[in-house]
Amino acid sequence: MTLAGVAANEQTWQEFELAWDKIIRDHTPKATYIHMREIAHQVDGFDRKLGWNDNNAFALANNCLSYMSHRNKKMFKMFYCAIDLKAWRRLRDRNYQMPEPIEMCNRYCSEAIIAWYLSDYPEKRTSTTILLAISLIETNISKSLSRLRKL
Repeated sequence: MTLAGVAANEQTWQEFELAWDKIIRDHTPKATYIHMREIAHQVDGFDRKLGWNDNNAFALANNCLSYMSHRNKKMFKMFYCAIDLKAWRRLRDRNYQMPEPIEMCNRYCSEAIIAWYLSDYPEKRTSTTILLAISLIETNISKSLSRLRKL
């Protein structure tokens, strides 16, 4: 299992959102969001019944990845966590006490993002900013766990 995300300062994020929305808006067939698992398997919002096929699904993914690859890496940073689920299950079967894989990834990525942001943007080191970041992370973790439980 892999969880990946990107982070940026406020100005860079605003620029990113505008360009990202344009990529999605200008693509045919239309998409309202990007989820690489859905694109790769052409399911849900990228289902073949909605006009998606290997060519146009790959084109959208390629356009998005190409755009991201050209961002300033100091200001637009990618974070990811990968868990070998077979290894995780083997350890769990041996009674190792571990969080669920999604919890580990959410925590690792969130902590890495906060550390990067506070290191590269020291002027943002206020208790309000840190508390807001922690609150947003906890909300995202809760949402992710709720979605996973429905699967």
